[in-house]
Amino acid sequence: MESLTSTEFAEGLMHIESLRLRNFRCFGDEAQTISFDPALTAVVGANGAGKTAIIAALQKLFATRAEDRPPFDA
Repeated sequence: MESLTSTEFAEGLMHIESLRLRNFRCFGDEAQTISFDPALTAVVGANGAGKTAIIAALQKLFATRAEDRPPFDA
C-alpha cells in the first residue's frame, strides 16, 4: 500500500480544519482552537485534557436537528 500525503488524502473529502471551543465542558472563558490534520485518526492526551469534550463538541456540531445545534460565530 502506498503512503499518501495529507493533501492527497484529503482531496475530494470533507475535512475539519479546526474547532474553537469556549465555555464548553473543561474549556474555560478563553477560546481554545484545536487544529486537525487531514490524516487525523485519533485524539490522544492525558486524563482531563479534554478529549471527550472535543468529541462531544463535534457531536453537537453535527446534530441532525437544527434546534440541537449551537449558534455559530462568524
